[in-house]
Amino acid sequence: MSKFSKIIIVSLATCLLLATTHSTKAQSPKYSGTIQLKGLKKNVEVFFDTYGIPHIYAQGIEDAYFALGYVQAQERISQFEFFRRLGTGTMSEVIGINGTSFDVPTRTFGIVENAKQSAKALRDGPNNDLKKSTISYLKGVNAYLADMKRSGKRPKDLMPNPAQYTLEDLYATLSGFMFGFPAFGMYADIVTDQLMNTVKKTAYLKELKVLTGTPVNRSFPRNNTKGQLNVPVFKGFNKPFTKKYLKAFYNLTQNFKYGLKNSNSWVLSGKITTTGKPFFSSDAHIPLSKPDTFYEAHLVYPGQNLYGLFFPLAPLCSIGFNQNMAWGVTTLLNDDIDLYREKLNPKNPNQVWENDHWANIKVRKEVVKILQANGTLKDSVFDVKITRHGPIINQVRPMIPDQDPISVYYTGLKFNESTIASFFKMNTAKNLMEFTRGVSQQIAPGFNIQYADTKGNIAWFAAAKLLKRPKHVISKRILDGASGKDEPLGFYPFSENPKSVNPPEGFVLSANNQIGKVGGRLYPGYYVAGTRVKRLRKILGSGKKFSSKDLQKLYFDDVSPVFRGIARNVVKSLANHSILDKTPAHRKVANILQKWKGNHGADTRGPVVFYQLYVQLLKNYFEDEVGKDLFELFLKGDTPVYGVIDRSFEGIFYNRKSAWIDNINTPKKETRQDILAKSFAIAVDSLIKKGLIGKKWKKVHQQYYLGLPALFTGQKGFDLGPFPFEGGVNTINKVEIDLLKVLHKGDYSVSKTSGPNNRTLVDFSDPDRKSLGVLPTGQSGFPESKFYKDQVKLYNNKQLRKMLRKRKDIEKVSTKLVLKK
Repeated sequence: MSKFSKIIIVSLATCLLLATTHSTKAQSPKYSGTIQLKGLKKNVEVFFDTYGIPHIYAQGIEDAYFALGYVQAQERISQFEFFRRLGTGTMSEVIGINGTSFDVPTRTFGIVENAKQSAKALRDGPNNDLKKSTISYLKGVNAYLADMKRSGKRPKDLMPNPAQYTLEDLYATLSGFMFGFPAFGMYADIVTDQLMNTVKKTAYLKELKVLTGTPVNRSFPRNNTKGQLNVPVFKGFNKPFTKKYLKAFYNLTQNFKYGLKNSNSWVLSGKITTTGKPFFSSDAHIPLSKPDTFYEAHLVYPGQNLYGLFFPLAPLCSIGFNQNMAWGVTTLLNDDIDLYREKLNPKNPNQVWENDHWANIKVRKEVVKILQANGTLKDSVFDVKITRHGPIINQVRPMIPDQDPISVYYTGLKFNESTIASFFKMNTAKNLMEFTRGVSQQIAPGFNIQYADTKGNIAWFAAAKLLKRPKHVISKRILDGASGKDEPLGFYPFSENPKSVNPPEGFVLSANNQIGKVGGRLYPGYYVAGTRVKRLRKILGSGKKFSSKDLQKLYFDDVSPVFRGIARNVVKSLANHSILDKTPAHRKVANILQKWKGNHGADTRGPVVFYQLYVQLLKNYFEDEVGKDLFELFLKGDTPVYGVIDRSFEGIFYNRKSAWIDNINTPKKETRQDILAKSFAIAVDSLIKKGLIGKKWKKVHQQYYLGLPALFTGQKGFDLGPFPFEGGVNTINKVEIDLLKVLHKGDYSVSKTSGPNNRTLVDFSDPDRKSLGVLPTGQSGFPESKFYKDQVKLYNNKQLRKMLRKRKDIEKVSTKLVLKK
C-alpha cells in the first residue's frame, strides 16, 4: 500500500472515530408507531413489509416525496453524506489534506458549478410537480437529519457535522455519482491515445476496433448496419505519455467509481411469452458495496402508483413501474467526452490559440476547506483555467504532471443537469408518447432505456444528446484544440437517436453493446464486445415462449461461448505439440479446458484455469508491442473489459496472420502455435505455483461487499462477506474480475469491481402480485437493523422475492408507521 493511501485511511479512521465518540448507540430506523413531522400537509401512512420496503400512502405528491426522503434517509443517511462529500468536493473538510485528491478533481471538472446552475434553474422555474417533488424530498431528508441531531444518536460510519441538504447538494451528488461514465471515457481516451502513439503501425491498428464495436443487435431495424465497417485513418502520432502521467490520470478518474457499468435488460412482448403479456427485466450492474446502491420504495398518491429503485439522495426512480408501464436503464456507453490538447501563448499563460488568434482563458477560483490537526478549517485556493472546450485538467496542483495543457469537453456539463427531470417525466408518464418525451430530455450520461406497458407495447431508446463531430475525428484520441479543425459541430436531434418500438421478433434488449447508425455512421463509444447481447439474442430468438421461471433462470446464465471457443481452440491447436503432455499437470489443465462448457457455476473448475490462460494470451499477444506499463493498464481496472482490446481480441485470436502474433523482441518470427504454447505453459506453471489446479470456482471467486469507506479509501469495519459468487467476465450473469490481480496473484475475488446490483422482473399478466425483485444485501445501512443483510441469502441462492403493490397484500405482512403533520 502506498504512503498516500495509508494517510487517507488514517485520516478517515480519525473522522470515523470522531463520529462514534459522540454517541455509543446509533439511532435505529423506526418501522412502526408515530412520528410528528413539520412540513407535511396531511398524515402519511408507511407500511414496511418483510424486507423493509416502505409502501408510502399519501394524499398528495408533496407528502409522498417528503415521506420518501425521510424513510430513505433513516436507512441511508451515512450513504447520503458520503456521496454528498464526493459530489460537492468537500471531503477535505472531514479527512484533511488528503481529501484534496477527491475535492480538486470534482471542483476542476465543474460539477459544483453545474449543480449551482441546475438548482437555480429549478428554483426559478414553474412550480410544477417536478419542483414540488424534488423540494419535498429534500425537506423529508432534512426532517430526519433534524430528528437525528435532536436524539443525540448517529450512525457509527457517519462523517462529522452533516449540514442540512440543499438543492445544490442534490444535483452535485447525482452528477458526481454519474460522472463515473465520462471519467471512464476520459481515461479510456488517454489509454487508447497512448496505444496508438506507441504502436503506430497500421498493420496493428487496423485489427483493433478503436471507435466502435460490431452491431449485433437486429432489434434496431431502422438503424441496422450491413457490410464492411469503416476503418479510421490513423495518422498524426504524438510522443507517448510517461508512466507517471498515465498513473496520474488513472488515479484522477478512480475517484469516480460508480455508475451502471455493465448492465443487462430485456423486454419481451406477449407474442413470445406463455402469458400473452409482456415481461420487463432489468439487471443493473454497479460496484457492489454496503449499503446497496439502490433503495427500493413504493409510492401511492392520487394518480400515481410508483414502485422501484431510487439512487442515493435523488428522487428519481431509475428502474421501476407504475400503473401504466415499466422502465429500466443500462449504460449507453456513447462517447460524450473529448480531450483537447491546447496551445498556450508562451508570452501569456492565460491565453490559448483559437483558430487564428490568441484567446483569453476564463479563470475560476475554487476554495477547498481543509481540516487541520487542531480541528479548524483552513482555506486552500486554486485557479481552474477554462478554454472554449472546458477546464484544463493537468495544470491544477500536482494532480497531473505539467505537460501540454489538456482540456475536457463533456456534454453533460454544457447543460443543466437533466437526469432528474427526464426520469420524473418517465416515472409519471401515462403512455408511450409521454414516456418518449421524458426520454428525449436526457442529455448525459447516455442510457439505454427499456420499456413495456399494459397495452402490450415494448421499446428501446438510446437516451442522450449525441455529439456531432467532423468525419475525420477519431474521438478516442486527444484532439487538436488549437486549429479549429476538430471542433464539435453541435448535436444530432433526438429523432435521429437509435430506437426500436415493437420489433417483429418480439423482444428488445441491451447489454452495453454497439448501438446503430446515427447520421449515417456507427456512433462511437466505449461499447463492450457484444458477448452478452449475442448470447441473449440466441436464447430469446430461439422460437420458444418464455415464462417467468424461464426469465428468472436467464439472470443466472453464466456461459461464455467466446471463452469456451478460445479454450478449446488452444487445446486443439496444440494437439500435436509436446507442451500438452509435459507433465501430468499440463495434461490435466488441457483436459479441463477441453471439457469446459464456458460455464461459471460454483462447482466448475474451468474458469479457474481459463482466466490464467486468458491473461497469458493477452500478455503474449500484446505486451511486446505496447510495453509492460501500458499492457498492465489494459488489465487494471476497467480498460480491458470495456475497451479496445476486449472488442478486438476474439478476431485477433482467430486470425492466423495477425500482426500481433510475432514477438518483436525476439529474432525469431513466432507462429500462432508458438504464442499459444508459450501462453499455455506459463499459465500451467502459474496454476501450479498458486495451487489452483482442480480448484472449484466457488473457492476462489468470492464477493466482498465493501462499506463505502473501504470502497474509496480502504477503511474496513463496515463490510459483508466473503460469499461464493458465480458468474464471469462478459457472461449474462456478469461480474468484474481484476485481471491484473489474476495475472500476478491468482486473485479472482470481486470486491472493488461490479456485479448485479438488483434484479427486477415485472410480469404484466399481474404486475401487482407477480412482479419480482431482489437486492444484493438489504434495504438498511444500519448493522443493527434486521433489514441490513436479510436479502443476502436470497441473492446468493439465485432467488427473487415478490414486489407487492396491492394494499391488502401489503398490510398482511407489514408494520405501520404514521408520519403525522
